[in-house]
Amino acid sequence: AQLNDLTKLSNEVVGIVMGDPALLVLQKYPEIIVRKYETVPELLKAVVTGSLEGALLDRLVASSFVRDMYAEQLKISTGPLTDVGLRVMGLKGQNEHVIDLFNRTLSQMKKQKKLEALQTKWQL
Repeated sequence: AQLNDLTKLSNEVVGIVMGDPALLVLQKYPEIIVRKYETVPELLKAVVTGSLEGALLDRLVASSFVRDMYAEQLKISTGPLTDVGLRVMGLKGQNEHVIDLFNRTLSQMKKQKKLEALQTKWQL
């Protein structure tokens, strides 16, 4: 079943990879018990063995691991928990035209539903 509300994980143990921004999401839910792991494989093994109720991961990483290694054992139970998935960085005051071009292209892809098509293609 799709998990639409993280409060349903109150008093459950959920894992993240150390340094992952998922911790920022989980800070909004102090009733969720967070356990940190060094690597994604360690984290997902803990879910498979029942040591964790679930894991919070970047959607690209989660999709890749579930599709390639855990298709029979794990499934992604939520949609994106934040709307920020892709970031472009450049030197401050330089290459602003590249960032502008990226933003315009991304906006155009959204309008033409090309972004949605790519997300479907890559099971995101």
